[in-house]
Amino acid sequence: MPLPLVRESVLEKLQNVGRLFNKIHPDWRLVVTEGWRSLEVQTRKFNEKYRELENIELAHRMIAAPVVAGHPSGGAVDVAFFDIKAYDVARFCAVRRRVVAF
Repeated sequence: MPLPLVRESVLEKLQNVGRLFNKIHPDWRLVVTEGWRSLEVQTRKFNEKYRELENIELAHRMIAAPVVAGHPSGGAVDVAFFDIKAYDVARFCAVRRRVVAF
């Protein structure tokens, strides 16, 4: 599976945030779990969340409505923060195979 795709400007910002974050919290890592996704995938994910919650506003808080979503343009990312002392980030990355740790 390919790594998450993001705009070059987003990548630069992620790298900067990752470096700053690691200075403040050396035992933690910023992990990008998802970047660009097609409009079709964004629409499917949003519709699934809407059907699950039966509330469009709540669904939009969890997954952006396709008309305003940043993922289809490569301008949005999903991230997680991991404590490397408590969780094996390398193993998580290997299992997911589509994540990048900064």
